[in-house]
Amino acid sequence: QGIEHQGRIYCVRDYHKQIAHLCRGCGHPCESTSSRDAVHALDSWWHRKCFNCQKCHKQFPDKSFYVFEHLPYCRYDYHKLNRSLCSACEEPIEGPCAQVYEGRFHPGCFACAQCGESLRDVYYSLDGRFFCEQHVH
Repeated sequence: QGIEHQGRIYCVRDYHKQIAHLCRGCGHPCESTSSRDAVHALDSWWHRKCFNCQKCHKQFPDKSFYVFEHLPYCRYDYHKLNRSLCSACEEPIEGPCAQVYEGRFHPGCFACAQCGESLRDVYYSLDGRFFCEQHVH
C-alpha cells in the first residue's frame, strides 16, 4: 500500500523515513501537522500530547515553556536543572538573588532567623540557620 505525497507514491517505510514529520517526543510520525494535532517548536514537530515538560511530563497550560539544552520544560523543572531554585523556599528564582556559600536565595528568603531582616554583607550561619551580627549571640 502506497502513500501519495505531492503527486508521487511512496511505500509506507519510505514515506515515514523521507517525508513524514517525526515527533521529537516519541519518534513516531505526526500524521497531521494541523495545529490541532501537532506543535512545531524548537525546530521540531511534536504530537500535541508529546509536547510537555521533559521531566515531569505535565502539559504547558498557558502555552509558555522554558528551554534547557534545546528541550522544553515547565518553570519549576527548568529552574531545578539550572540550579536556580531558592535554597530556603525551593521556588524558582527569577530576578535578583543572594548567592552565598550555602546556596542561592530570594533576597527576602536570605534573612536573619531571629529578626527576619534581609541579610546583606555580614551574616552568620549556625546549625543551618542564618543570623545577622546583632542576633548571632
